[in-house]
Amino acid sequence: MEYTITKDYRISKLILGTVALGMNYGISNAVGQPDISQRFDVLSRARDAGINTLDTARTYGTAEQTIGDYMEENNSWHCFNIISKFKISGENLNSYDAVREEAFKSVRCSLKKLKLSRLPVCLLHMSRKLDGRLIRKHVPIIFRELIAENMIDIAGISVDHPNELEWFEDESVISAYQVPVNIFDHRLMQDDILYRVHRNGKLIFARSVFLQGLFFLNPDQLQGTLTAARPYLLQLHSLAKKEGLTIAELAFSYIRHMPPITSIVFGAESVEQVTQNIRLMNFPALGNNVMDRIKEIFSSVPEDIVTPGNWVM
Repeated sequence: MEYTITKDYRISKLILGTVALGMNYGISNAVGQPDISQRFDVLSRARDAGINTLDTARTYGTAEQTIGDYMEENNSWHCFNIISKFKISGENLNSYDAVREEAFKSVRCSLKKLKLSRLPVCLLHMSRKLDGRLIRKHVPIIFRELIAENMIDIAGISVDHPNELEWFEDESVISAYQVPVNIFDHRLMQDDILYRVHRNGKLIFARSVFLQGLFFLNPDQLQGTLTAARPYLLQLHSLAKKEGLTIAELAFSYIRHMPPITSIVFGAESVEQVTQNIRLMNFPALGNNVMDRIKEIFSSVPEDIVTPGNWVM
């Protein structure tokens, strides 16, 4: 396993996303939330493979509690770096005190569930519906206070829309970004923003590598607004077949060797899925001709397709 060293932490190249351990999640997830023994098995498989970083959030159902119980039961506090997130309500944004209270309350709750005294990495779970001007005004101050009170070590943003990356680009207290990026979603790669952030020493965690499982659906069985994704899925399947790759191999390798990416966040509800993603880590880089073909075909996939929050089934 590869690692990035930042402050006193070694962040694994693979980060286990735990939303599926806390709730039913993923458009292609047919089995639902695993039981507690299965959740613990997933965490053990990740730990044994050198995956030492977990991604979670207050809104991920029982995920934080599961992590905290696992670390307590297995005395494995030293095995994992935890990334968690808090949200801010739009109705609180006009009052700094209200925003601060909401953020601090959420972080305290995360620490209690996780059974930690301090969060290694804490991200604001952004929403494009929030007033960007007020977010930029309040959030850096809140993060500085959270760090000063020794509640978190590293502050960052879980990006909802690519524009948000630029909002905080020059903000020194923001050290990490979690960003959506995949074969269909080229928004962050169409200018120099990812590379600029990377050159400035920020951590970049890529999520939605498989677009929440959309890539694995049958193009002829899509419903609702996702029927618009059919021609793109057909082209994705065709490209993978032509290159002799599975959809997972093609999609993962496209992100795996992208220079600005610190780590890839992947979800798993079974030990087998953890093992599959570990295997994908060792897959060779795609050739330049394949990369060029991906850019040619998928550089302008509509935003409603690459934004799960916009999906209507």
